[in-house]
Amino acid sequence: MEVHRANKGEAGFPLIASVEPVMFGVLRIVFDDGYEGVLDLRSVMGKGIWQNIRTREDFFEVELEQFGSHLSWPRGNGVTELPADGVRVACERQEMLLRSMRW
Repeated sequence: MEVHRANKGEAGFPLIASVEPVMFGVLRIVFDDGYEGVLDLRSVMGKGIWQNIRTREDFFEVELEQFGSHLSWPRGNGVTELPADGVRVACERQEMLLRSMRW
């Protein structure tokens, strides 16, 4: 299920326009400047802030803050949040890594 943000605002960095879980631990993210990225979180799932998100169903309950400033998963004893600027940096790093691994 793809989630789109409800309201649009302006920020000093790209905001998240939509997020779609692709599989457990992987998100497809579109930013308001048109950049589309894939964020693979599988290597960190089960550690630290991710301990409350143990199943596919938990992960697929990702929520997009109405202005696009962060993603969240309100599960268990707290809320797991990822800020848009950090998500963007992570998407770009993963994209660069994949490009460098291609022959």
